Amino acid sequence: MCEHTYWKDQEERHLSFEEFKYILKQFPKIRWLHLTGEGSSFTNPDYIKMLEYAKSKDICVYLVDSFDHIPEYAMEKLIDIG
Repeated sequence: MCEHTYWKDQEERHLSFEEFKYILKQFPKIRWLHLTGEGSSFTNPDYIKMLEYAKSKDICVYLVDSFDHIPEYAMEKLIDIG
C-alpha cells in the first residue's frame, strides 16, 4: 500500500541534488546515511548523484528499494560506487 494514496494535500516533488548537499553539510561528522524515501528513489533524476556524493564523503549509504524503476545504467553505477 502506498502512503501517497492518502497524502492528497502534499506537494509531489523530488529532493534536488543541491538541497541534498545543503542538508548533508549540516552534519559534517555523519558516517551513515539511510537514503530511501517514500516510493522508488530511482525515479528522482538526482538520486545517483546523491549516492555518489555521499560515497565520495566516505559515508556508508543504506538504501531500500524494490528496484522496479531502476534503469540499467543505474545498476552499473551502483556497482561502480560500491
